[in-house]
Amino acid sequence: MLWFWKGLKSIAETDGPKKSGSRGTAYLSRTFSTEDTVIFTGFPTFNKTTPMKSTLLVISLLVALGGNAQSILFVNDNDLFPGNTDSVLTCLSMTTYGSTIDQWNIPDSGGVYPPDTYLDGFDLVIWYCSTDGAGLALWDGSAAGNNDLIDYIITGKPLWIIGVDALFQIYGTAPDAISAGDFAYDYMGVENYNAQSYGDDGSLGVDIVERLTGVPTTFPTAMTWIFPTHWWVDGVTSRAGALDMYQMGPTGYVLYGEVCMLDFFDSGNRVMSTFFDPALFASMDTCLNFMQGGIDYLLGGGAAVAENATAVDLEVYPNPASQSVTFTLSSGPSELRSIVIRDLSGRELVRKEVEGKKVQLDCENFASGTYLYVAESEDGIEFKGKLVVE
Repeated sequence: MLWFWKGLKSIAETDGPKKSGSRGTAYLSRTFSTEDTVIFTGFPTFNKTTPMKSTLLVISLLVALGGNAQSILFVNDNDLFPGNTDSVLTCLSMTTYGSTIDQWNIPDSGGVYPPDTYLDGFDLVIWYCSTDGAGLALWDGSAAGNNDLIDYIITGKPLWIIGVDALFQIYGTAPDAISAGDFAYDYMGVENYNAQSYGDDGSLGVDIVERLTGVPTTFPTAMTWIFPTHWWVDGVTSRAGALDMYQMGPTGYVLYGEVCMLDFFDSGNRVMSTFFDPALFASMDTCLNFMQGGIDYLLGGGAAVAENATAVDLEVYPNPASQSVTFTLSSGPSELRSIVIRDLSGRELVRKEVEGKKVQLDCENFASGTYLYVAESEDGIEFKGKLVVE
Protein backbone atom coordinates (compact mmCIF):
# COMPACT_ATOMS: atom_id res chain seq x y z
CA MET A 1 0.00 0.00 0.00
CA LEU A 2 1.24 3.50 -0.79
CA TRP A 3 0.83 6.29 1.70
CA PHE A 4 1.45 10.02 1.42
CA TRP A 5 3.35 11.82 4.13
CA LYS A 6 2.54 15.52 4.26
CA GLY A 7 4.62 17.97 6.21
CA LEU A 8 7.97 16.27 5.84
CA LYS A 9 9.63 19.02 7.82
CA SER A 10 8.40 17.45 11.04
CA ILE A 11 10.29 14.23 10.41
CA ALA A 12 13.44 15.80 8.99
CA GLU A 13 16.77 15.27 10.69
CA THR A 14 16.66 18.96 11.54
CA ASP A 15 15.25 22.10 9.98
CA GLY A 16 17.88 24.64 10.90
CA PRO A 17 20.64 25.19 13.42
CA LYS A 18 21.38 22.25 15.62
CA LYS A 19 21.09 22.78 19.35
CA SER A 20 24.39 23.43 21.08
CA GLY A 21 26.08 20.60 22.91
CA SER A 22 28.53 21.01 25.76
CA ARG A 23 31.54 21.37 23.49
CA GLY A 24 30.49 22.51 20.06
CA THR A 25 27.72 23.50 17.71
CA ALA A 26 27.12 22.16 14.24
CA TYR A 27 24.69 23.45 11.63
CA LEU A 28 22.57 22.01 8.86
CA SER A 29 21.37 23.73 5.75
CA ARG A 30 18.94 21.05 4.54
CA THR A 31 15.34 22.13 5.03
CA PHE A 32 12.00 21.05 3.61
CA SER A 33 8.82 22.98 3.24
CA THR A 34 5.86 21.73 5.23
CA GLU A 35 4.09 21.48 1.89
CA ASP A 36 6.66 19.08 0.42
CA THR A 37 5.29 15.62 -0.22
CA VAL A 38 7.24 12.39 -0.54
CA ILE A 39 5.64 9.12 -1.60
CA PHE A 40 7.02 5.91 -0.14
CA THR A 41 5.82 2.53 1.01
CA GLY A 42 5.10 2.59 4.71
CA PHE A 43 3.89 5.11 7.22
CA PRO A 44 0.25 6.15 7.44
CA THR A 45 -0.89 9.69 6.75
CA PHE A 46 -0.64 12.33 9.46
CA ASN A 47 -0.90 16.05 8.95
CA LYS A 48 2.33 17.19 10.57
CA THR A 49 1.66 20.88 10.09
CA THR A 50 -0.21 20.50 13.37
CA PRO A 51 2.02 18.21 15.47
CA MET A 52 0.18 15.41 17.17
CA LYS A 53 0.57 14.67 20.84
CA SER A 54 2.95 11.71 21.01
CA THR A 55 0.80 9.04 22.56
CA LEU A 56 0.62 5.37 21.72
CA LEU A 57 -2.20 5.20 19.24
CA VAL A 58 -4.45 2.19 18.95
CA ILE A 59 -5.95 2.77 15.53
CA SER A 60 -8.39 0.54 13.72
CA LEU A 61 -5.86 0.36 10.88
CA LEU A 62 -3.25 -1.14 13.17
CA VAL A 63 -3.92 -4.69 14.28
CA ALA A 64 -2.01 -5.35 17.47
CA LEU A 65 -0.85 -8.93 17.38
CA GLY A 66 -0.75 -9.32 21.13
CA GLY A 67 0.20 -12.40 23.11
CA ASN A 68 3.57 -11.48 24.61
CA ALA A 69 3.63 -11.34 28.38
CA GLN A 70 6.56 -8.95 28.78
CA SER A 71 5.79 -5.34 29.66
CA ILE A 72 7.62 -2.63 27.73
CA LEU A 73 8.00 1.08 28.43
CA PHE A 74 8.68 3.52 25.61
CA VAL A 75 10.23 6.73 26.96
CA ASN A 76 10.07 9.69 24.57
CA ASP A 77 13.03 12.02 25.19
CA ASN A 78 12.52 13.94 21.92
CA ASP A 79 11.04 17.43 22.05
CA LEU A 80 12.14 18.58 18.58
CA PHE A 81 10.20 16.43 16.13
CA PRO A 82 7.06 14.79 17.51
CA GLY A 83 6.43 13.28 14.07
CA ASN A 84 9.48 11.06 14.50
CA THR A 85 8.13 9.79 17.80
CA ASP A 86 4.73 9.10 16.21
CA SER A 87 6.43 7.12 13.43
CA VAL A 88 8.31 4.83 15.81
CA LEU A 89 5.24 4.36 18.01
CA THR A 90 3.26 3.36 14.93
CA CYS A 91 5.88 0.71 14.15
CA LEU A 92 5.86 -0.53 17.74
CA SER A 93 2.08 -0.78 17.80
CA MET A 94 2.26 -3.16 14.83
CA THR A 95 4.75 -5.54 16.45
CA THR A 96 3.58 -8.58 18.37
CA TYR A 97 4.25 -6.55 21.53
CA GLY A 98 1.91 -3.71 20.58
CA SER A 99 -0.61 -4.35 23.33
CA THR A 100 2.07 -4.52 26.05
CA ILE A 101 3.74 -1.15 25.42
CA ASP A 102 3.22 1.83 27.70
CA GLN A 103 4.61 5.31 27.09
CA TRP A 104 6.18 8.03 29.21
CA ASN A 105 6.41 11.27 27.26
CA ILE A 106 9.02 13.53 28.86
CA PRO A 107 8.10 16.71 26.90
CA ASP A 108 4.40 16.26 27.73
CA SER A 109 5.36 15.66 31.37
CA GLY A 110 7.05 19.04 31.72
CA GLY A 111 10.52 17.55 31.43
CA VAL A 112 9.96 15.01 34.20
CA TYR A 113 11.47 11.60 33.47
CA PRO A 114 10.30 8.28 34.93
CA PRO A 115 11.77 7.40 38.35
CA ASP A 116 13.50 4.10 38.97
CA THR A 117 10.54 2.85 41.01
CA TYR A 118 8.40 3.15 37.87
CA LEU A 119 11.02 1.85 35.44
CA ASP A 120 11.51 -1.26 37.57
CA GLY A 121 7.99 -2.39 36.74
CA PHE A 122 8.93 -3.11 33.12
CA ASP A 123 10.84 -5.94 31.47
CA LEU A 124 12.30 -3.65 28.80
CA VAL A 125 12.72 0.12 28.51
CA ILE A 126 13.14 1.74 25.09
CA TRP A 127 14.59 5.25 25.50
CA TYR A 128 14.01 7.24 22.32
CA CYS A 129 15.90 10.49 21.60
CA SER A 130 15.28 10.71 17.82
CA THR A 131 17.51 13.50 16.42
CA ASP A 132 17.50 15.60 19.58
CA GLY A 133 21.06 16.45 20.63
CA ALA A 134 20.44 18.73 23.59
CA GLY A 135 18.53 18.79 26.86
CA LEU A 136 18.14 15.02 26.99
CA ALA A 137 16.92 13.48 30.24
CA LEU A 138 19.04 10.47 29.24
CA TRP A 139 22.03 12.34 30.66
CA ASP A 140 20.25 14.41 33.32
CA GLY A 141 22.87 17.10 32.74
CA SER A 142 25.96 14.97 33.38
CA ALA A 143 28.26 12.55 31.56
CA ALA A 144 27.74 10.25 34.56
CA GLY A 145 24.16 9.76 33.35
CA ASN A 146 20.68 9.56 34.79
CA ASN A 147 20.78 7.85 38.20
CA ASP A 148 17.22 6.55 37.96
CA LEU A 149 18.04 4.95 34.64
CA ILE A 150 21.22 3.44 36.08
CA ASP A 151 19.23 2.01 38.98
CA TYR A 152 16.99 0.32 36.42
CA ILE A 153 19.95 -1.04 34.42
CA ILE A 154 21.59 -2.68 37.40
CA THR A 155 18.50 -4.78 38.03
CA GLY A 156 19.65 -6.75 34.98
CA LYS A 157 16.72 -5.76 32.78
CA PRO A 158 17.56 -4.57 29.25
CA LEU A 159 17.62 -0.97 28.06
CA TRP A 160 17.47 0.05 24.39
CA ILE A 161 18.72 3.58 23.68
CA ILE A 162 17.83 4.97 20.25
CA GLY A 163 19.00 8.35 19.05
CA VAL A 164 21.06 10.33 16.58
CA ASP A 165 23.25 12.89 18.35
CA ALA A 166 22.76 11.34 21.80
CA LEU A 167 26.53 11.56 22.33
CA PHE A 168 26.73 15.09 20.90
CA GLN A 169 25.09 16.70 23.92
CA ILE A 170 27.87 15.55 26.25
CA TYR A 171 30.90 15.22 23.97
CA GLY A 172 30.23 17.79 21.27
CA THR A 173 31.72 17.21 17.85
CA ALA A 174 33.69 14.01 17.26
CA PRO A 175 36.23 12.58 17.84
CA ASP A 176 36.52 12.12 21.58
CA ALA A 177 37.65 9.39 23.96
CA ILE A 178 35.13 8.31 26.59
CA SER A 179 36.33 7.59 30.09
CA ALA A 180 35.43 5.10 32.79
CA GLY A 181 32.88 6.73 35.07
CA ASP A 182 30.91 8.07 32.12
CA PHE A 183 27.51 6.51 31.43
CA ALA A 184 28.47 5.96 27.79
CA TYR A 185 31.53 3.95 28.83
CA ASP A 186 30.24 2.08 31.88
CA TYR A 187 26.78 1.13 30.63
CA MET A 188 26.59 1.73 26.87
CA GLY A 189 29.99 0.13 26.23
CA VAL A 190 31.38 2.99 24.12
CA GLU A 191 35.14 3.51 24.29
CA ASN A 192 35.58 6.14 21.58
CA TYR A 193 33.23 8.53 19.82
CA ASN A 194 34.83 8.58 16.38
CA ALA A 195 32.78 10.48 13.82
CA GLN A 196 29.38 11.62 12.62
CA SER A 197 27.92 11.21 9.17
CA TYR A 198 27.62 14.52 7.32
CA GLY A 199 29.75 16.32 9.91
CA ASP A 200 32.85 14.20 9.25
CA ASP A 201 32.32 12.81 5.75
CA GLY A 202 32.50 15.94 3.60
CA SER A 203 28.79 16.78 4.04
CA LEU A 204 27.61 13.58 2.38
CA GLY A 205 25.64 11.65 4.99
CA VAL A 206 25.50 7.86 5.19
CA ASP A 207 23.64 5.97 2.44
CA ILE A 208 23.07 2.71 4.27
CA VAL A 209 23.75 0.83 7.50
CA GLU A 210 24.69 -2.85 7.28
CA ARG A 211 24.15 -5.71 9.70
CA LEU A 212 27.38 -7.26 10.98
CA THR A 213 28.41 -10.90 11.40
CA GLY A 214 27.05 -12.53 14.55
CA VAL A 215 23.88 -10.44 14.69
CA PRO A 216 20.63 -12.47 14.58
CA THR A 217 19.10 -12.66 11.13
CA THR A 218 15.82 -11.40 12.55
CA PHE A 219 17.37 -7.95 12.14
CA PRO A 220 17.21 -6.46 8.62
CA THR A 221 20.33 -7.03 6.52
CA ALA A 222 20.67 -3.38 5.52
CA MET A 223 18.63 -0.21 5.90
CA THR A 224 18.23 2.95 3.85
CA TRP A 225 16.30 6.16 4.45
CA ILE A 226 13.42 8.31 3.27
CA PHE A 227 16.16 10.84 2.47
CA PRO A 228 19.05 10.12 0.10
CA THR A 229 21.32 9.91 3.16
CA HIS A 230 21.07 10.02 6.95
CA TRP A 231 22.92 12.85 8.72
CA TRP A 232 24.57 12.91 12.15
CA VAL A 233 24.68 9.14 12.65
CA ASP A 234 27.33 8.46 15.32
CA GLY A 235 30.26 6.14 14.62
CA VAL A 236 31.91 4.61 17.68
CA THR A 237 34.46 2.10 18.92
CA SER A 238 32.96 -0.32 21.41
CA ARG A 239 34.50 -1.76 24.54
CA ALA A 240 35.69 -5.35 24.74
CA GLY A 241 32.76 -7.66 25.27
CA ALA A 242 30.28 -5.66 23.20
CA LEU A 243 28.57 -7.04 20.12
CA ASP A 244 28.93 -4.63 17.19
CA MET A 245 25.62 -4.88 15.33
CA TYR A 246 25.52 -2.38 12.44
CA GLN A 247 28.13 -0.37 10.56
CA MET A 248 28.00 2.54 8.13
CA GLY A 249 28.21 1.70 4.45
CA PRO A 250 28.54 0.99 1.63
CA THR A 251 32.10 0.00 0.74
CA GLY A 252 33.88 3.10 -0.51
CA TYR A 253 32.06 5.51 1.79
CA VAL A 254 34.58 7.55 3.77
CA LEU A 255 33.17 6.35 7.12
CA TYR A 256 32.65 2.77 5.96
CA GLY A 257 32.97 0.33 8.86
CA GLU A 258 32.15 2.83 11.62
CA VAL A 259 29.99 1.01 14.18
CA CYS A 260 26.62 2.70 14.66
CA MET A 261 24.78 0.12 16.80
CA LEU A 262 26.03 -2.16 19.55
CA ASP A 263 24.88 -4.36 22.39
CA PHE A 264 26.85 -4.25 25.65
CA PHE A 265 26.39 -6.87 28.35
CA ASP A 266 28.55 -6.45 31.46
CA SER A 267 28.15 -7.82 35.00
CA GLY A 268 24.53 -8.65 34.31
CA ASN A 269 23.76 -5.19 32.87
CA ARG A 270 22.37 -5.02 29.33
CA VAL A 271 22.24 -1.89 27.15
CA MET A 272 21.73 -1.85 23.38
CA SER A 273 22.52 1.48 21.68
CA THR A 274 21.31 2.54 18.24
CA PHE A 275 22.89 5.71 16.84
CA PHE A 276 20.52 6.14 13.88
CA ASP A 277 16.80 6.92 13.81
CA PRO A 278 14.26 4.23 12.80
CA ALA A 279 11.75 7.02 12.09
CA LEU A 280 13.78 7.77 8.96
CA PHE A 281 13.81 4.25 7.49
CA ALA A 282 12.71 4.07 3.86
CA SER A 283 9.69 1.87 4.57
CA MET A 284 7.30 0.79 7.27
CA ASP A 285 8.29 -2.83 6.69
CA THR A 286 11.91 -2.03 7.55
CA CYS A 287 10.91 -0.14 10.69
CA LEU A 288 8.55 -2.90 11.79
CA ASN A 289 11.11 -5.67 11.20
CA PHE A 290 13.83 -3.70 12.98
CA MET A 291 11.76 -2.91 16.07
CA GLN A 292 10.31 -6.43 16.23
CA GLY A 293 13.78 -7.95 15.85
CA GLY A 294 15.26 -5.69 18.50
CA ILE A 295 12.62 -6.47 21.11
CA ASP A 296 12.70 -10.21 20.38
CA TYR A 297 16.47 -10.13 20.76
CA LEU A 298 16.50 -8.24 24.06
CA LEU A 299 13.69 -10.24 25.62
CA GLY A 300 15.27 -13.53 24.71
CA GLY A 301 13.55 -14.89 21.64
CA GLY A 302 10.12 -13.37 21.41
CA ALA A 303 6.78 -15.11 21.61
CA ALA A 304 8.00 -18.60 22.52
CA VAL A 305 9.77 -17.33 25.61
CA ALA A 306 6.85 -15.09 26.47
CA GLU A 307 4.39 -17.96 26.34
CA ASN A 308 6.53 -19.89 28.83
CA ALA A 309 6.74 -16.84 31.05
CA THR A 310 2.96 -16.52 31.27
CA ALA A 311 2.76 -19.96 32.84
CA VAL A 312 5.00 -19.12 35.78
CA ASP A 313 4.92 -16.23 38.24
CA LEU A 314 7.45 -15.60 41.01
CA GLU A 315 6.47 -14.10 44.35
CA VAL A 316 9.18 -12.66 46.61
CA TYR A 317 8.09 -11.88 50.17
CA PRO A 318 8.42 -10.18 52.51
CA ASN A 319 10.08 -7.41 50.55
CA PRO A 320 11.44 -5.41 52.35
CA ALA A 321 12.79 -8.30 54.42
CA SER A 322 14.68 -8.40 57.70
CA GLN A 323 15.54 -11.98 58.67
CA SER A 324 14.48 -14.18 55.75
CA VAL A 325 12.93 -13.94 52.32
CA THR A 326 10.82 -16.52 50.48
CA PHE A 327 10.79 -17.16 46.72
CA THR A 328 7.68 -18.95 45.47
CA LEU A 329 6.63 -20.04 42.00
CA SER A 330 2.93 -19.39 42.28
CA SER A 331 1.69 -21.25 39.21
CA GLY A 332 2.71 -23.78 36.60
CA PRO A 333 4.49 -27.11 36.96
CA SER A 334 8.04 -25.74 37.01
CA GLU A 335 10.28 -25.65 40.10
CA LEU A 336 13.11 -23.33 41.12
CA ARG A 337 16.63 -24.41 40.24
CA SER A 338 18.91 -21.61 41.51
CA ILE A 339 18.91 -18.25 43.25
CA VAL A 340 21.67 -15.64 43.05
CA ILE A 341 21.82 -12.45 45.11
CA ARG A 342 24.24 -9.59 44.34
CA ASP A 343 24.87 -6.17 45.80
CA LEU A 344 24.46 -3.07 43.62
CA SER A 345 28.10 -3.22 42.52
CA GLY A 346 27.43 -6.64 41.00
CA ARG A 347 29.37 -8.57 43.68
CA GLU A 348 27.86 -12.00 44.19
CA LEU A 349 26.81 -12.65 47.80
CA VAL A 350 24.70 -15.79 47.51
CA ARG A 351 24.50 -18.52 44.89
CA LYS A 352 22.33 -21.43 45.90
CA GLU A 353 21.19 -24.47 43.98
CA VAL A 354 17.63 -25.24 45.09
CA GLU A 355 14.73 -27.58 44.45
CA GLY A 356 11.02 -27.01 44.84
CA LYS A 357 8.44 -24.34 44.16
CA LYS A 358 9.07 -22.55 47.46
CA VAL A 359 12.50 -21.63 48.82
CA GLN A 360 13.41 -19.59 51.90
CA LEU A 361 16.75 -17.79 52.23
CA ASP A 362 18.30 -16.32 55.37
CA CYS A 363 19.19 -12.62 55.03
CA GLU A 364 19.62 -11.58 58.68
CA ASN A 365 23.37 -11.08 58.16
CA PHE A 366 22.87 -8.74 55.20
CA ALA A 367 23.53 -5.06 55.77
CA SER A 368 20.50 -2.83 55.30
CA GLY A 369 20.16 -1.79 51.68
CA THR A 370 19.07 -2.84 48.22
CA TYR A 371 20.17 -6.07 46.54
CA LEU A 372 19.54 -7.72 43.19
CA TYR A 373 18.23 -11.25 42.81
CA VAL A 374 18.12 -13.65 39.87
CA ALA A 375 15.97 -16.75 40.36
CA GLU A 376 16.01 -19.41 37.64
CA SER A 377 13.42 -22.09 37.12
CA GLU A 378 14.24 -25.62 35.99
CA ASP A 379 13.00 -24.83 32.47
CA GLY A 380 15.43 -21.91 32.15
CA ILE A 381 13.19 -18.92 32.84
CA GLU A 382 14.97 -16.16 34.79
CA PHE A 383 13.23 -13.80 37.20
CA LYS A 384 15.15 -10.63 38.11
CA GLY A 385 14.36 -7.93 40.60
CA LYS A 386 15.31 -5.93 43.67
CA LEU A 387 15.31 -7.15 47.26
CA VAL A 388 15.34 -4.60 50.04
CA VAL A 389 16.75 -5.58 53.43
CA GLU A 390 15.91 -3.45 56.48
